[in-house]
Amino acid sequence: MRRIDLSREVERKCRICQVTKPVTEFPRNIGSRRYRRCRFCESVARIERYRASSPERKAEDISTFRLQRYGLTIDSYHAMAECQDFLCAICQEEPIRKQMLASEDGFAIDHSHITGKVRGLLCDGCNKGIGFLGDNPQVVYAAARYLESAL
Repeated sequence: MRRIDLSREVERKCRICQVTKPVTEFPRNIGSRRYRRCRFCESVARIERYRASSPERKAEDISTFRLQRYGLTIDSYHAMAECQDFLCAICQEEPIRKQMLASEDGFAIDHSHITGKVRGLLCDGCNKGIGFLGDNPQVVYAAARYLESAL
């Protein structure tokens, strides 16, 4: 039996779509071996596995991702919420979960887009409001003066 030298392999046939593609279209395993599925078929399979997973797992994945993104732990997140009495840091109202990917408690993690430092937990409306104003304190003050002068 003749052994095939895979290091010189130029093309490979995907075992899912049965299309022959350049070997670069096949992602690598943890080692140096390549998958038997092309990148497209692998991404479709990954999406199908995720969609088949439980809603609890999806919520857990989203929550974990949100915390890791801002360098928070579950304990530090809950401590921050407790310091704010579980209210929005700006309007002092209880946040309402309005969107599918919002956290279970409805808080948005507010952070500086320059430093990445977490500032606090906001409701969706306040988070979008300061975002639309460019996270610029001068513009926020100008908006507040405008609102007060119109009274």
